[in-house]
Amino acid sequence: HKEKLTPRKTLQMAAGKRLLKGEIMSIRVLFVCHGNICRSPMAEFIFKDMVEKQNVSQQFYIASAA
Repeated sequence: HKEKLTPRKTLQMAAGKRLLKGEIMSIRVLFVCHGNICRSPMAEFIFKDMVEKQNVSQQFYIASAA
């Protein structure tokens, strides 16, 4: 049977060590909207809050842009 993926489990899986040529790489997430007035900055801060609550924020680089 397959295990159900919850948002928490998905974040934990994504935050696992990523190796590239022996270097641990962070997961980079960029939220983009056309105006960058509300939507992408809001998504950025919501996602930052999610990864902080899971104690994996040191493994992510999260930003927003237009």
